[in-house]
Amino acid sequence: MLSASQSLRPLPLKVAAVSAALVLATAACGGQVNASGGAPVSGGDKIGQCPDTIDATKHELSSPVGLGPRGEKPAAPETVDLTEEEAAKAKAANLKVGIAMQTEDIDYSKILIRSMTATFEKYGVKVLQVTDGQWTVTKQQSDIQNLIQLKPDGIVSVPTDSVAMASTYKTVQQNGIKLVMLDDTPKGMEWPKDVSATSGMDQKGMGTIAMSILAECIPQGGTVGMVKMDFVLWAANQREDGAREWLQKNRPDIKLKEVGVTNPNDVAQRAGDFITANPDVQGLWTPWDGPGLQALTSLRGQGSTIPVTTQDLGTQFGLNIASGSQLIGGGAQLLDVQGAMHAQTLIKAMLGEKLPQYVAQPAIAVTKSNLTDAWTRVWGSAPPADIADACKKTPGCA
Repeated sequence: MLSASQSLRPLPLKVAAVSAALVLATAACGGQVNASGGAPVSGGDKIGQCPDTIDATKHELSSPVGLGPRGEKPAAPETVDLTEEEAAKAKAANLKVGIAMQTEDIDYSKILIRSMTATFEKYGVKVLQVTDGQWTVTKQQSDIQNLIQLKPDGIVSVPTDSVAMASTYKTVQQNGIKLVMLDDTPKGMEWPKDVSATSGMDQKGMGTIAMSILAECIPQGGTVGMVKMDFVLWAANQREDGAREWLQKNRPDIKLKEVGVTNPNDVAQRAGDFITANPDVQGLWTPWDGPGLQALTSLRGQGSTIPVTTQDLGTQFGLNIASGSQLIGGGAQLLDVQGAMHAQTLIKAMLGEKLPQYVAQPAIAVTKSNLTDAWTRVWGSAPPADIADACKKTPGCA
């Protein structure tokens, strides 16, 4: 899971000049929160000043720390759980839905589609169609219009672009069809007039977790680098804010240096130049796994072994952690659980239930200490054989 105004996805894709389509807490002292790239290379030598194993449980968040895309306080996921009575109503109502994705070719979309479809089927809701926006605004606009013609009771959607898609999304509820947005609410849409609810995850919490993990590897008075997006990208910006705020509150001794990127495809070059120009940087924070893997490739090319953290648990991210590489961990979103949450949110909307404006899942921490469990929680299945095998060969990987 981004457009330049939308939310992140676990793997990055191309960015257009105007409308980028990307896939885009409570803290304790001492750098701990209490609360696609090159092939992985084993860390071998000690990675910076990192401990041999970083305990992910020290960095877990019990609840979201960030607000929603319009500054809303997030409601807990339990608020959209279906009661037995609502489940029975749904099964008797012969409800029909459409799923309009920004793309179908990334892990984020595949997991969500699978989970949402399974949840809809569980409650007797028929999925009329799943559409692939192919990262193109005009394609997704056409998808939404075609779904409306099928007369579903509800539509759930991830926007290709939160600005350009707003006018099309407004026509959904105008046609008596309930709309639930995933992660972001396009600007200009009013709740509950234009959208029944927005269902997402704690983007700020992910950035917080990734920085707190990285800080374990930074000595007193040390320096960390941050790859940041130099455009308005709500989820990325939230993650950056979470990382900065955590440092200011918990490790004010650490100096933060930033390198801005206007196109995520340029991260390898920009990160490499940044590290060359700033040899004092002892660790690098990145906004999601695509840029993180690009930066990792660049650092390896320079012979740099500084630790890197990122967010979202994609396959290459997982394989790097399992192999004990310098990509030491980060924050992740519970996609399998989120899919069920998204589907139940739409079911409640179709049943006429009152919904919060924004509901969010908390982020989780991922390091080699909990990789297998984290993978299962994110994907809803055990890690693939290559990741499992690599983890067995890496000391401290569980």
